[in-house]
This record gives sequence, structure tokens and C-alpha cells, in this order.
Amino acid sequence: MEIRLLTRGDAESFRTLRLAALKECPAAFTADYAANRQRPLSHFAAQIQSLPDNFVVGAFEERALGGVAGFYRSEGPKLRHKGNIWSMYVAPDLRRGGVGRKLLQEIIARARTLEDIVQVHLSVIADNLAARTLYVSSGFEIVGREPRAVKVDGAFLDEDRLVLRLR
Repeated sequence: MEIRLLTRGDAESFRTLRLAALKECPAAFTADYAANRQRPLSHFAAQIQSLPDNFVVGAFEERALGGVAGFYRSEGPKLRHKGNIWSMYVAPDLRRGGVGRKLLQEIIARARTLEDIVQVHLSVIADNLAARTLYVSSGFEIVGREPRAVKVDGAFLDEDRLVLRLR
């Protein structure tokens, strides 16, 4: 298993995995499968453009992308102390093998190197017990719940907000 930053050369693999994630787990993401399926490859390439405080890491098994997690720093002088994890996903055949934990550890390690980042935020659908357990066991603390945060196929879903204090 190789964990590394995604590059523009990974755009097609990222697109394929991202669409699979949105189709398989529509409740887990605020992005929509149908809308993203119509987007050009350049859209996905732009999402994985690596900057020091905005990047996506991937998990590769025998050169195939099987998991991803993104990070970005909040914008503005009053918010730059916060980092955010977005769109974490592991393909079904790689789940329960520690891939999600490795992705999370890589994101956190990179966040710790960024000047002035003191905490990392993420959100998870409240009934996604596997993801929530991973985050809490990795040091994240549930700090709140937004009722009816997401609406999928006519059903409202609550979302938990989690924070990992780095400093």
C-alpha cells in the first residue's frame, strides 16, 4: 500500500474513484453523482492540484487508486488556523484493512507541518458509525451535531462536526 499526494497525472483515477464514491454512498457526501458525472476531467484535475495547504492524498494498491482524502486550510486571516478534511473514501474491497486510518494519519501528519494550523475539522453523517469510530479513535472529538444537514432522496440526515486539536 502506497500513500502519496495525488497529482494531475492521477486525475482520471481520481475521477473514477470519486464517481464510484458518490454513486455508492450518496449520503456520505454533499456532492452529487449526477452533477459530477457531467463534469470534465479538468474539474477533477483542479480538485487534486497540490498546494502546501490544499491537497488530496491517495492510497494505491498495486498502482490502482483505492482510497482518497482531501485537506484544505480555511481562508481568511481569522480562519487560517483551521484545516478541513473533505471527501474521505475507501473502496469497498479495501475497507477494514487500515487504509482509511493510513489516509487519515497522512493528512494529520501533513497538517501538523503547516504553520499556524492548530486544529483540523471534518463532518460525518451521524449514522455512519464506521467512519465516526475511525475519527474518534484517531483523536477527533465530536463537538456538535447539525440536524437535517443533508437531504438525500427526500430523507434528512444529521451530520456530526468533529475537531482534532493539534496544538
